[in-house]
Amino acid sequence: MNAEKQIAPEIRALRSERLNEYRQRGYNYLANAIRAAEGSRADLELLDVAADDGKEFQIEVKAFWDDMPSRDIRVLAEVLPIPLRPFLGFIPIYFAGSCDDFIIRPDGTFVDE
Repeated sequence: MNAEKQIAPEIRALRSERLNEYRQRGYNYLANAIRAAEGSRADLELLDVAADDGKEFQIEVKAFWDDMPSRDIRVLAEVLPIPLRPFLGFIPIYFAGSCDDFIIRPDGTFVDE
């Protein structure tokens, strides 16, 4: 079963809501957040949420230069189950989540839209 189908609809909706908020903030806000983080990415938000069935998740939103600094920015919202399922019984798997993203250009337009 793919990771997206394991995420409750209300959690996917919350992920989309958080991602849309950052879409509305625009390129300058996101670029400034990355520059303020003094690296090539910014951790914008980390939410602990629970689905109606009681399963717990984290929604992590981050922004990073998609290719080169001061060019396109990719914003990624990822949902990870809590607790993360261990690999080999003790190594957490950080890529087992479900994500959605967008890419915004310096002129404020979005890639593939």
